[in-house]
Amino acid sequence: MFRKRFKTTAIVMTLIIFVLMVFFNGGKKEKAPVEEVAVEEDIFAEPVELIFWWYGEEESPGIINYVQQLCDDYHKMHPNITVTQVHQGVDVLIPNFQAAYEAQSGPDIACLWGGLYLLEWVWQDAFVPLNDYVDEEELSHWIGSKFSEYDGKIYGSDLEVHANFTVYYKDHFVDAGLDPDTPPATWNDLVEYSAKLKAAGHIPYAVGFGGGWQTPVFADFMWPYFISFGEIAEVVIGNRAFNEPDFVDFWEKLDSYNKAGYFIEGATSIDWIEAWNEWRAGKATFLSLPGQSAMSFIDELGTDKVGYFVFPAISDKKLVHGLVWPTPHSITSWSKHKELAADFLVYFHAEENYPKLLDAVQTHNVPADDRFDPSVVRKPENAKWYAEMAINGLKENNYLAEAALPWTIIDKGLIQGGQALILGELDAQGAADNMEQAAKEWRELNPEMLEFYKTWAAKY
Repeated sequence: MFRKRFKTTAIVMTLIIFVLMVFFNGGKKEKAPVEEVAVEEDIFAEPVELIFWWYGEEESPGIINYVQQLCDDYHKMHPNITVTQVHQGVDVLIPNFQAAYEAQSGPDIACLWGGLYLLEWVWQDAFVPLNDYVDEEELSHWIGSKFSEYDGKIYGSDLEVHANFTVYYKDHFVDAGLDPDTPPATWNDLVEYSAKLKAAGHIPYAVGFGGGWQTPVFADFMWPYFISFGEIAEVVIGNRAFNEPDFVDFWEKLDSYNKAGYFIEGATSIDWIEAWNEWRAGKATFLSLPGQSAMSFIDELGTDKVGYFVFPAISDKKLVHGLVWPTPHSITSWSKHKELAADFLVYFHAEENYPKLLDAVQTHNVPADDRFDPSVVRKPENAKWYAEMAINGLKENNYLAEAALPWTIIDKGLIQGGQALILGELDAQGAADNMEQAAKEWRELNPEMLEFYKTWAAKY
C-alpha cells in the first residue's frame, strides 16, 4: 500500500538536571533545549465513516457487488474504517453533487465521469489533487489518469475502464442476404446494409433521442474518424469552428440516416438506455453502447446470435483499438478524511482486486492499471478481444469525444441540437451553426474557465 501520511509533531519536554559545581552564589538548575520528535499519526486508529458516491451500475450491471466487496474487504483490513457506498444514477449524479458542493458536505469520494465533466468542478475547487496523498510511483501505474489530470496534478482514481462498441443480430443479416460474420466496415457499408435490412423487414438501428444523450453517443463514435481528442480542444478554444465541413458532414450523416427511416420507430420518445431494451427485444439490428452492457448481451445471447465490431469508419482513418471511458473517483475538498479517502482510492488498484473485478462483472470491465495483464483473459474470445481493446485504448488516450467538451456545449450543441435535427427543426448546417454558437457563448460567459481549459488542453 502506497500512501503519504501526515506527520504530527509532538513537543517532548525533557528536564535534565545538571548539577553544577557550587560557586559562591550556590547551585543553579538549567533546562535542556526543547527537542522536537516527529511522530507518525495512525490514520486507522479512530472510528471513521467514509462516504463513497460512485457510478456505474446502470452501464455495468453487477459491478455493485464488486464495489461492496471493496468496501467490506477494506473494513476487514482496517476495522475502525467503514466505507459506506452510495450509487449515483445517471439522472441524479450531477444534480446531487451540485447540492453537495453548495452545502460543502456529503461524500468524501465522488464520481463525475471524468474528462471535462470532472475538471469543470476541479476548477471550482470541488476536488483536491491526489498527488498530495499518493506517491508518484504508485500514480505512474494508473494508465487512465490523464483523463482526470490538470496542470500536472491527478484528480481521480479509476474504479474500472470500459470500451464502447456496436453489436448486431446475425439472423437479421441472414434475412437480408448479408454475411452474418462480416459487419459493416465503413459508413457507406452501414448505409448499404441498413437499406437491405429495412427491405427484409428489420429496423436497422436502436436509438433513443428522448433523453438527449443519443447524439453525444454518435459524436463519441464518429468524431474520432476526423478529429483527435486533443484537436477537439482547438475547436472549443476557438482556433477552429464546430461548423467546419467535417462537423457539418457528421450532422448530414445523422440527418440522412434518420430521413431514410433507419432509426427505430419512436426514437424521439425514448431515451438511449430504453433503446437498449428495444434492441434486446429484437426490434432493431444494431445497437451502440458501453462495452459492459454489450458484453452482457453477448454473454446472454451467445456469439452465434450476436456479432460485435468497432463503429464503422466515416473516413480513411483507422481505429485500431476501441474508444474508452475510465471512471475516475475523486476526493472532495470538504472531506475531513482526505488521507483515508486517498488510501481507499489506492486500494482500487491493488493487484489482489483484479480477479475480484473480473469475476464480479464477468470480464465486462477491466482495471485501469498497467500492472493488469489483459492476456490473462483468454476465454471466451470476445472477452479477450474486449480486454485488449480497453487497455490499449487507454494507453493510446482513445477517450470518448464528449469528455473534451464543456457541459454547456454538450447540452446546447449536441443534446438540444441533436433533438432539433431529428425532429426536423434544424438541418445539418443549422445544427452545426447552433453548436458553434454554443461554443462562442461558453467562451464569452466563462473567460476564467476558458483559461483553465487552455491550460488543460496544452498537454494534448
